Amino acid sequence: MCATGAENTGTDTTPVPVLQTGNDAHPSTSSAPASEAPLPLHVPLALQSLLHDHHPQQALALANRSLEAQPDEGDVLFLKAIALTQLKRKDEAIVILKNLTERFPEMGAPYNNLGALYAAQGQLDDARAILEKGVASQPNYAIAFENLGDVYLALARRSYAQALKLNPNNRTLKLKADKLN
Repeated sequence: MCATGAENTGTDTTPVPVLQTGNDAHPSTSSAPASEAPLPLHVPLALQSLLHDHHPQQALALANRSLEAQPDEGDVLFLKAIALTQLKRKDEAIVILKNLTERFPEMGAPYNNLGALYAAQGQLDDARAILEKGVASQPNYAIAFENLGDVYLALARRSYAQALKLNPNNRTLKLKADKLN
């Protein structure tokens, strides 16, 4: 799976949700405790920067503080899901992303990230369905199309493997399966 802002190890085919990196904005560094410090002027940029700099715990704390004041901020909810994903709290991220696809169907990134998380869990049919909705909602979202292609490829491999179990002597089938591997 394709990811923006994440390293590609070359052999790892685990899908990685999209991380849209932002500018160099950071939360305020006042001497007040974090829970009392004023929120940054542009919370989504601050969150993107924290996530880009590999500070998901700080990003999660900032997102939670921001959502206390404005619970319907789609961008902040999305970035909270990324922070949760980076913290390996993927089930919580999935809940947020599902909610975002229902409440903000015009946002393509939640569909993409949800599809990537489903694919990483081996839920290829769910990944396909949600990525298809994502590309329908944003037909110019190249990363979602790439991830959808990866899921189609994984589904094809799975189908050919099952067919080979049922008919192991079929040479044409073996050739097709070999082309995908």
